[in-house]
Amino acid sequence: MKNLLLAILSSVLAIIAAGSAQAQITGSEKPTRLDDLPRYLESVLPPEAKGRVNVVSGFVETYFNMPDSTNIKQRAQKTARDFVLAVYNTELPIRGVKIEIMQPNRMPGLTLALGANITAKYRQEINDKLRAEPVNFITWMKTVSSRHVDGLGADQIYLSGIWADVVPNNVNLVAEQNPTVNQPSVPSQPTSSKSPAGTETNRNVQDAFGSLSKIAESLNVGINYLQYEALIAEARSHVSDAARTLPDGELRNELGRTLDDYVFAGEVWMSSTNEYILAVSDVGKVLTEKYSPALEAEGSNQVIRREVAFRAIVNSARRRTNAVASLLSK
Repeated sequence: MKNLLLAILSSVLAIIAAGSAQAQITGSEKPTRLDDLPRYLESVLPPEAKGRVNVVSGFVETYFNMPDSTNIKQRAQKTARDFVLAVYNTELPIRGVKIEIMQPNRMPGLTLALGANITAKYRQEINDKLRAEPVNFITWMKTVSSRHVDGLGADQIYLSGIWADVVPNNVNLVAEQNPTVNQPSVPSQPTSSKSPAGTETNRNVQDAFGSLSKIAESLNVGINYLQYEALIAEARSHVSDAARTLPDGELRNELGRTLDDYVFAGEVWMSSTNEYILAVSDVGKVLTEKYSPALEAEGSNQVIRREVAFRAIVNSARRRTNAVASLLSK
């Protein structure tokens, strides 16, 4: 009798365990709900991506650092290809996918974005390329992205980074004038003889001011992210030289804050989902606290459009650059 009871108990426990296992989707099972997608996608990504898969309004994104190893570029390309394939294979209502893989030094390595409308337009080609070697998929992305340089959201196809072996599409994120705010003009180089005393200090300040003004001028024309990064690196060097020779004070602070604005604008450019940034995210909180961009409702979420966020930050940087020009003219 005792053995019979133990056998019955074991059977009941087995049934309960089986039911619990079926109730919870595992990482390897294809999800049937968008809410289950992050855990599923983590199964095809490196461990560094754990907890870094986000789904917002049908847009799926992930970003993480690729650890240093041999064949790191090939691994990054394969990871990006596998991620896109896994997302669209779910057949869930996906509007777009974006993956950003950073180098071990935290600099951009490979960024890839592919909207649902593009996948629908090139469905057969994508099916073939996603199942081919990763480099073939990257090459196809390079070719097709040149035909759709202005697409956003579900119409976007974007490829950039040193591991893509291509120059990114020209993304024109000009700081357009907000009809409710007077946008500062790009300041001209001050020529006052009352600039900070000392030949080295004066030269450093003029170089810092010039490099910050160059960013504003370049954004008026339209540049891609790699070009933007190069301008930021140049400005950082000149502002650092100026800070080294300037005394503490308003001029030194304004130069630093202007650079901070442009650096943060670059982070917004590359860290956001295709169209929107969640207001409750770390980036969203900084945006709302410091720059007050317009918020929109997207489902149950408060979001900020990427272009709106970028313009708000750049307009702040322009106002600070104008303030620097005024200080140098006094």
